[in-house]
Amino acid sequence: MFQKILVAMDCSEMNKSVFDKALSLAETTGASCKLLHVLFVEEDAYPESLTSSLWSYGSSLKDLAFDSHNKRLKILEMKGLKLLRSHSLAAKAVGVQVESTQILGSPGRTICNAARSWDADLIIIGSRGLFGPSELRLGNVSNYVNRHAPCSVLVVHSQAKDEVKLSESSKVTAAEQVI
Repeated sequence: MFQKILVAMDCSEMNKSVFDKALSLAETTGASCKLLHVLFVEEDAYPESLTSSLWSYGSSLKDLAFDSHNKRLKILEMKGLKLLRSHSLAAKAVGVQVESTQILGSPGRTICNAARSWDADLIIIGSRGLFGPSELRLGNVSNYVNRHAPCSVLVVHSQAKDEVKLSESSKVTAAEQVI
């Protein structure tokens, strides 16, 4: 069935669900896994957008913005490597062949390119269920991957999103009962 599963990891609450699905499927099918973490700094925190308004204030503010960006990127890098190490150890402990990598780039494109170059049969990715301005700003990575992937894609949806929707619909119902 599947021989090579690319597991797109991030540091959100979804990563455990995504990893658990991938591990279960790999154990069942005997597939190997490649864990991928994409380092991505949101556009509004990226140095060019920070420094574009600072050019008139001199190099010290630009340097400060770049230093801040580099520190943030280093923290994200270390957090991603820690995540990959812990999940790699867990996969190896149950006999799943695993490798991992961390790449700086645009998440959707990077995931699709990694799947293509590794010749993956399946990509497993999480969806946080963002919509509205958040979806537009973050680019809806799972949607991009689903449309551009060179192989099948399994999207693991957030259970918290469903619980929030259920909770919100309950509030409306309760409000309607008061009226």
